[in-house]
Amino acid sequence: MKRLILLALTVLSSNLLSAQLLVTPGVGGAGISGSLVGPGLTVSGPVTINCSANAYGTFSNGLTTNLGVSNGIIMTTGSATTAIGPNNSGSDGICNGTSASDAQLLALDPLADQDVCVIGFDIIPQCNQLTIKFVFGSEEYPEWVSSGYNDAFGFFVTGPNPGGGNYSNFNIARLPNNSIVSIDNVNATTNNTYYVNNTGGTTIEYDGFTTVLTPVLNVTPCQTYHFKLAIADAGDCYYDSGVFIDILSCTNNVTATASATNPSCGLSNGSATVSTSSGIGPFSYSWNTSPVQTTQTATGLAPGTYTVTVTDLGAPCGTPATASVTLTNTGGGQPTTSVSPSSTTICQGSSVNLTASGATTYSWSPSTGLSATTGATVTATPSSTITYTVTGTNSCGSVTATTTVTVTPTPNVTATPSSQSICSGSATNIALSGTVPGTTYSWTVTQS
Repeated sequence: MKRLILLALTVLSSNLLSAQLLVTPGVGGAGISGSLVGPGLTVSGPVTINCSANAYGTFSNGLTTNLGVSNGIIMTTGSATTAIGPNNSGSDGICNGTSASDAQLLALDPLADQDVCVIGFDIIPQCNQLTIKFVFGSEEYPEWVSSGYNDAFGFFVTGPNPGGGNYSNFNIARLPNNSIVSIDNVNATTNNTYYVNNTGGTTIEYDGFTTVLTPVLNVTPCQTYHFKLAIADAGDCYYDSGVFIDILSCTNNVTATASATNPSCGLSNGSATVSTSSGIGPFSYSWNTSPVQTTQTATGLAPGTYTVTVTDLGAPCGTPATASVTLTNTGGGQPTTSVSPSSTTICQGSSVNLTASGATTYSWSPSTGLSATTGATVTATPSSTITYTVTGTNSCGSVTATTTVTVTPTPNVTATPSSQSICSGSATNIALSGTVPGTTYSWTVTQS
């Protein structure tokens, strides 16, 4: 029985650890930018941190909890590790003694000057829209809602506004209805669609927190924007609040995919086309063909692998997208018709077999002296010298080959005189006519 209890406790402990938020406090500027800034964004200059070392850091393993965000940075008004569950206290918090008068936080709540934590950095976007994903939580929930302890936080942006003018510490930490995010603005009775009651929660300490919020900011590509992330206790330094920031990302970085029409018959007649998604446009294209092709579709391609680079001219500072596609030959190759023998000599009245290869079907011409005009092998019995043409055909086309059959006529010899009597010891002349050039003679004398 003791062994069964021990096994159950071990399994329970393992499950709790696997569902636990992991927090690393005080990671410094490199840790912040590496965990916060996503693809399509470049951090320009140093990251400034005005927080108690234990008040901020990075978090991971978030999707095993009920937060709804996976990993990123955490900023708090107390200790970052306090956020780790379970929720076994309704008033967890510490005083860091970092009181400060931050104009933007005080504009959100005039009492927000305790346990201030501010992180700032410059970024250069490669897109025209930025998305930030975050969750705000607090131990002030639910008992201190609308009581004057309205812990404040904001994401303040300064930089060019593509709609005209400039953003000047514009707070993008807002609900979809444009309300700022705070304890008094998001709770069980106000904007409760965005509120999570975490009483008795097993993975996060905070008594309540928001759903995952994803505000979008319109930006001008390749311009510099200053981000200021700030949070503070209001009214006192107790009852910690925290914000989990998943990632800053470009929502419309260009991506590319390539498709192909394969070449056929061993020819350079294939093509490849690139399709883009997101991005700003217009786009330029560069294929690794020879010569380089700069249109959306590359043509005249032989079998091989081709890569296209797509540059978003609307965001010239951006990283080009690439896509590759492999083309393979279809339909076999062109026929390579040949005939054997390629030439031959026969005697008049004789025959020879002619055999073609390298194609699928064959057609012979002229028909003179042939046993057939189709098929790979035919028998030729011409009466005189002749050249035959065979056309070999497959699905990719036709190719011809020739063979010459030279016919040697049978000799036709006439002797004059055809008969003659002479005396023994006498001589006579016999003349031959009608001979075929090249004929050789063998004489046989018969006594009578």
